[in-house]
Amino acid sequence: MRMALMSLGFVVLAALAGIGFMYSMSDSSSEHNTETVKNVEGDGQLKLIITNIRNDKGIIYGAIFDNKDIFEMADYEQAAIQFVIKPESIGVEQSFNLPEGDYAVFVFHDENKNMDLDSKGMIPTEGYAYSQNAGRNDLPSFADAKFSLSSDDSVEKIKMIYYQ
Repeated sequence: MRMALMSLGFVVLAALAGIGFMYSMSDSSSEHNTETVKNVEGDGQLKLIITNIRNDKGIIYGAIFDNKDIFEMADYEQAAIQFVIKPESIGVEQSFNLPEGDYAVFVFHDENKNMDLDSKGMIPTEGYAYSQNAGRNDLPSFADAKFSLSSDDSVEKIKMIYYQ
């Protein structure tokens, strides 16, 4: 039963990731290392460190959420920030200025740039990750993935998950 629920969660994750980014992100074939589609300014600085990147192919798409309902619906168009990062197999870092508050991050490594989190059957074939390294075996809640940002600098390290 748990395996069936986990598999269903991966299918939903792949569908929501692809659909959300397909409609909210432009083609990101630019030479820039990072492109922010929607930006918010604040007194706190978030340094996002993404590790365990399989290779430097494609693009890493990401969204920073400041709302539980929007995060749990995977409504990327309503995310506080959407961004694109050129992957590097050694890992990548990106900083964002944000207001104080609670946030959750979702990223996926779109190796073939089709704006979809590809899967084979029900298992993702491209990498993904959530803040607090939540969601290894299921879709995390906002509470599982959230972290608090104050007016001080904050570092959030997340590790990409690849199943194949």
